[in-house]
Amino acid sequence: MLKNVLSGLAIAVLAATSLTGCSLDSKMACNSTPFEVPSKAARQVAAIVAPTDTFVSIDNVISAAKPKISRALNLNHTEFSVVVGDGSPRKLADTGINFPSTDKDDIKNEISFRMQSLDDVSSCLASGHGKSKDSPEGFATTPESDLLKALAIASDGMKDNKPGNEIEVLSNGIQTAGQYKMQVQGLPSSPAAVGSIVSALKEQGALPNLQGATVNWFGMGQVDGSNQKQLNQQTADTLMQFWKQAIVASNGKVGQIVQSIASKDPSPKSIKVSTLANLQGACLFTLGQDQGFGFNADSAVFTDPTMATNAAAAMAKQIKASNCGSGLAVTGYTASGTNKDKFNPAAQIALSLARAKAFVTLLQQAGVTQKLKAVGGGKGPVNDWNPDGSFNEQLGKQNRKVVVTQQ
Repeated sequence: MLKNVLSGLAIAVLAATSLTGCSLDSKMACNSTPFEVPSKAARQVAAIVAPTDTFVSIDNVISAAKPKISRALNLNHTEFSVVVGDGSPRKLADTGINFPSTDKDDIKNEISFRMQSLDDVSSCLASGHGKSKDSPEGFATTPESDLLKALAIASDGMKDNKPGNEIEVLSNGIQTAGQYKMQVQGLPSSPAAVGSIVSALKEQGALPNLQGATVNWFGMGQVDGSNQKQLNQQTADTLMQFWKQAIVASNGKVGQIVQSIASKDPSPKSIKVSTLANLQGACLFTLGQDQGFGFNADSAVFTDPTMATNAAAAMAKQIKASNCGSGLAVTGYTASGTNKDKFNPAAQIALSLARAKAFVTLLQQAGVTQKLKAVGGGKGPVNDWNPDGSFNEQLGKQNRKVVVTQQ
């Protein structure tokens, strides 16, 4: 039986959940009264939620993230906090894992119970419930999204390098507030430019200190398609590169990045944010499996040489028209291709490098004069395993691609 007593937000929302199903229109006491947290946490896990009106339904994102968060919380005396990633980020919930026994069901129930704070906060944020007579502090949100500051708040206290410290970001990655407003300053047009922006942010003190934290991301590049136009491949890839480089420059580790979230419209009362313009004519080109970068299983032999040759020729014209510089990186990616427990990262890096080299040859034959460097990217960024660890071929297709970028 659970020992800790709920307070504030949890009492009100759990009651509402049991009686009404906690729909977005339910009247909840959306306040930020914290839970009791362990004085000396064995591990710290934080979730950043940014249910913006250009994202997809936050409920879908939470469903995708819950298995990962649940595994992270599977250690007694873990601290779990929830941070809102709006224009004025702050911690809205803090709770501690306290296993009542070693019984597996008790442990599972305790984790599920504590994770309720994530549902509670997200529901309040997405419902537009703000200040009220009963909740003077409220969950009133600030327009826009400052994810860099949210990361700084989430990582506070994670400097001890404790094994398993994690930050789970539930956001599409579009930063519209703080010291880097993507909608105003624009995304960089090349990997080199990404590095310059990240370096400038570091010099300004705008990057968080992620020492000791692994950052997992759910919904990177995912947009609603209405308030925010779909991101083209160049924009989505550059967004990914920015956050990867920003995390590393902040002394953090890049963990799992999930780009494919089941599409569903965000709540009409979600956080209002500015839109991002797509990159046009940038030196960043992507070719997927069905577009010509398809190979026979476990080999670097093209399944359709003619399609691959034509695709390389078309890309060569794009490269010439974009006035790319003297050096280009040709990075190949593969699907995991196997169940999770049998996955061999080294083998996939070697295979992706061989496939990148095969495509380099086609680009050279198509007349690309720049120096081309083949890079083995290994498995692509999409999580292509089912919840039970089995390989998902449909998701795997999204990982089989080649990305050509300015060095």
